[in-house]
Amino acid sequence: MRVCVVGETNLAQVLRQVLVKYHALVDIWQAELAWIAHDVEVDENDVANLSQVDRYIAGAMQEIAKNATLLISSQIPVGYTRKIMKFAPPDIHWAYMPENVRIKAGVADWFDQDRFVVGVEEDCVKSAINNLLEPFNRPIMFMSIESAEFVKHAINCWLAMSVVFANNMAELAGSVSADWESVEQALRAEHRIGKFAYLRAGEPYTGGTLGRDIQYVLDIQSKYGQSFQLIYSIHHDNTQRIRQQQEKP
Repeated sequence: MRVCVVGETNLAQVLRQVLVKYHALVDIWQAELAWIAHDVEVDENDVANLSQVDRYIAGAMQEIAKNATLLISSQIPVGYTRKIMKFAPPDIHWAYMPENVRIKAGVADWFDQDRFVVGVEEDCVKSAINNLLEPFNRPIMFMSIESAEFVKHAINCWLAMSVVFANNMAELAGSVSADWESVEQALRAEHRIGKFAYLRAGEPYTGGTLGRDIQYVLDIQSKYGQSFQLIYSIHHDNTQRIRQQQEKP
C-alpha cells in the first residue's frame, strides 16, 4: 500500500519505522492513504495547541489524491475530525485512529498493542484500514469517528485516575502502617483489576500526555453543562501534588 506519514514529531517517526517494512512510503500526492501523525503540543497547563495539526491537515487536503483516505492519529479533541470534514473536498475519505505509543518506547508499544481502534464512516475506508494494518495481525475495532476520538480521552482519563488513586491510597496506607507495595501486589492479583493496572505510587502525572485529555474532557463537561466531579477531582488532586513537590525544600 502507498502511504504518506505527515508530521515530524515522535509519533510520525515511529510510524515511519514500523510501516517501512510493509508498505511503500511515498509523497502525499502518490499516497492511497495519508496519515496525520503530528503530536499535539501542550502548554504548562496541559492546554493543547492544535495550530500545527491544523496546518498539516489543511496542506494534506490540498495535495492528497482524489478518493484517497486521510487518517488522523494526532491527539485531537472529540468532534475535531467531523468539524474538518465539513470543509473538506468531497472526494477525501476520513478515519480517526487513536495512538498508544510512548515517547521512549514507541516502536515497542506499537507492536505490543492488543487491538487497533479506528473510527470510520464508509466501507471503502474499512477496506483501506484493513490493508494498512493487516501486516500487524491485530484485531481492528471499527466504530464511529467520534467514538474512536473519545476512546483516547477515556483511556488517558482512566490512567490519570489510576495515578491519583495509587498516590492517595499509598499515602493513606502509610498513615495506618500498611505497606503499599504489598497492597499493590494483592490488587494486581485480583482478576477484576489485573497485573497491568496503574498502581505504582510515586510521582504525579506530568508532561501533558494524560493532562491534555483531562483538559479535553473538562472542556466537554463545560460545553455541555455537565457537573460530574470525578475528572475535576483528578485534575485538582494531581495539581495539588505537583505544587506540594515544588514547594519542598
